[in-house]
Amino acid sequence: MRAISIQAFTGPDGLALVEAPRPEPSDREVCVRVVTTAVNRADLLQSLGRYPAPPGAPADVPGLEFAGIVEACGPGCERLRVGDRVMAIVGGGSYAESVRVDERVCAIVPPELDLALAGAIPEALVTAHDALVTRGGLASGKRVLVHAATSGIGTMAVRIARAIGAEVWATTRRAETAEALRAIGADHVLVIGAEGLEAAVQSAGLAGRVDTVLELVGAPYIAGDLAALALEGAIVVVGTLDHPKANVDLSMLMRKRARLQGTVLRARSLDEKVAASEAAFALASAVGFRALEPVIAARYPLERVAEAHRRVVAGGMVGRVAIDVAPEAFVRETLGQA
Repeated sequence: MRAISIQAFTGPDGLALVEAPRPEPSDREVCVRVVTTAVNRADLLQSLGRYPAPPGAPADVPGLEFAGIVEACGPGCERLRVGDRVMAIVGGGSYAESVRVDERVCAIVPPELDLALAGAIPEALVTAHDALVTRGGLASGKRVLVHAATSGIGTMAVRIARAIGAEVWATTRRAETAEALRAIGADHVLVIGAEGLEAAVQSAGLAGRVDTVLELVGAPYIAGDLAALALEGAIVVVGTLDHPKANVDLSMLMRKRARLQGTVLRARSLDEKVAASEAAFALASAVGFRALEPVIAARYPLERVAEAHRRVVAGGMVGRVAIDVAPEAFVRETLGQA
């Protein structure tokens, strides 16, 4: 099969299209012909040698999510069958024509949802849902502050918060993206200028009013996050785009009886990933996957993954970069299901 392999830890220049062995499923695993995957920040870091794959995942093939068609089932499979349309998170390996995954992590893609769109859902959906709802306690009627809201996780977080009935405040550093954020569900948009987040929070009258903060920027925003938090609020850190080390006013954290929590998804155990996936996909089923449709900024074929990575590194976009591996009709034809 064709796959993208990290040949050198030099970023996009170190990625190459190679021929690789097709995986074989065991026990409760399935092998899936990939239709679409998407670029994640973790893929960029892995290509630089800064984020190695967890045990059991391919060491040199990036890719943390996919949508496709089941082509083979292990002997212990109980739920999925050959021909099922599925999507899931994986520890790595989805930048390829076929990927192996435990069936318990997979969700069935509903008939009305295109696999080309579904491939950009799992990682952002599961990560954002786990951070906002499971860790951050976000619920209907509460208020959330979503940072880096134009990113893949940020846009999905806005969608999730809107779908569950929360009041959504989104931040961006580019005023020209404000209208796009409102269009996907943000009730209010804070444009963060040179004065910084804390000043923007005070100016907007948001101080002490936010129940949950989704932190993707890192150190420069922590003081502003604390200022925005309501009593017993939560800051959940899922990314540090700017800087990972911050000075924290612990006295404010104590006075507000607040929580500052970090989380990652990729390195968790299988059972934890199953639980997180089930919770996120249950919400998607309840509100309808169309309500949580990913925002796609650009698409590239598998052989142009290096360009896709460069597009993400360049920034300035709203949403995600998808990778098209093979059209669904072609996959079904090769599986004899045309």
